[in-house]
Amino acid sequence: MSKTIKIINITVFCIWIALLALLLHRQYAGSPMEKQQALKGPVNKAAYWYDIYSGTKKVGYASYMFEWVGDEIIIRYEQKTKIKQEDGEKILIDSYRCLSNSSYAIKSFEYSSHYEDEKGIKVTGEVDSDAVVFYLETSEKRKTYRTSTKGKDIYLPTTFIPAIIQKSPPPDSVFTISMLDFI
Repeated sequence: MSKTIKIINITVFCIWIALLALLLHRQYAGSPMEKQQALKGPVNKAAYWYDIYSGTKKVGYASYMFEWVGDEIIIRYEQKTKIKQEDGEKILIDSYRCLSNSSYAIKSFEYSSHYEDEKGIKVTGEVDSDAVVFYLETSEKRKTYRTSTKGKDIYLPTTFIPAIIQKSPPPDSVFTISMLDFI
């Protein structure tokens, strides 16, 4: 190989290494993106994954994701489970999204349950100061329900323990927490 080609190859290799180092530095030690600075408060995320078993056989999984954005919490849940039926196995998909305040009380939510590649049910709702308004949808019907909360906050099963910890009731006292359970 001629000396000129060796020098060109070494130069290209050195430039490639320098660009790769610059890219890695920018990715892991660079400045934060400008869009994140435009948000009102800090953004934190936490995700939890679970396997679902029937005996020793894995039949599905579930995941929870919590995102704290300013003084609100976005909660996402998804579950996929294999269900045995007479005509074989189907996959049941349950999911919900919920917007709550910093004390984990629900502001609004969306729930859906259906078999893979089929239509199912969808429920959306909003919590007012004195009631929860539900919008229920199936492939055939749509209905609206209003349920009184009597001014109490409503919690999800996944958030009532943090709510109890925040309220820190005195030992041996009686108290109630209203929950919304989709099951």
